[in-house]
Amino acid sequence: MKVVKMWGCPECNQVYKTQDELGRHILADHVQAVTGEYQCHVCDHPSTYYGQQLFAEHITENHTAPPHWNCPFCKQTTGHDDKQSVLDHVMRSHMCVQPIKQCGQCEELYMVDEEMVDHVLKQHCLPTLID
Repeated sequence: MKVVKMWGCPECNQVYKTQDELGRHILADHVQAVTGEYQCHVCDHPSTYYGQQLFAEHITENHTAPPHWNCPFCKQTTGHDDKQSVLDHVMRSHMCVQPIKQCGQCEELYMVDEEMVDHVLKQHCLPTLID
């Protein structure tokens, strides 16, 4: 089962795949251009910004996800827009599903028996048996 984290707009209940998309939607559809006051609906704390430029800078600096977060096990990147979501994915998808095996000669960890055997043969030139 694939779990996809979605971001909902608190103003109109539209749903977006990433926090960045939600931020762009809020900038485009829910800014109060008449008063010049912009409220960040992404932050946990209420913040008011006076002027679109300051608000845009806040969104860019605080809510733009780095593009490089990916799962160290399956290399999946879809839906991982911050470090915590990758950690959540790893815990849900990879932990307690398969036992993690550690090489007896070094500290390398493997989830797949064949990968550990390949590592031992290539790195340590030792024959090994899998339990």
